[in-house]
Amino acid sequence: MNKPPQILFSLLLLIAVSLPSIASAGSAAEPFNKIQEPTITAITDTTITVTHTRDRQKKPSKKGHKSDTDATPNPADTVTKTYQITALTDIEVNGQSASASDLKVGMAVSVSADPPSDLSAPDPTNGGVARTILAHDAPASDTPAN
Repeated sequence: MNKPPQILFSLLLLIAVSLPSIASAGSAAEPFNKIQEPTITAITDTTITVTHTRDRQKKPSKKGHKSDTDATPNPADTVTKTYQITALTDIEVNGQSASASDLKVGMAVSVSADPPSDLSAPDPTNGGVARTILAHDAPASDTPAN
């Protein structure tokens, strides 16, 4: 005979337990990881080295300590790969057909490549043979002021 109060109590308990997870789901949409465009970090006539970094920022605690919001770079958040440039590699700089000599350290870049040919000894820094390299000058806001 006491079923309705027990059901009501169970329902209220379920809602009370679920509220914290529902409330935190709304704040998950705030971006705490900023993905930066890959940049050229080294260039030769036959290779291009590209570094891709993701800024990982800690979610501030409720106390709001400064140390909680400092973004400390983590080596696992940085990926560096070296790609081979061949005569078949298509290169564009700022939307114009270009050559490897037109590429500069610090340019934002996108590289599509064939996988490395030697998979017997995988090297995480070997990006393979570059098929297409699309580069553009870094935005003015990213360059240091003189």
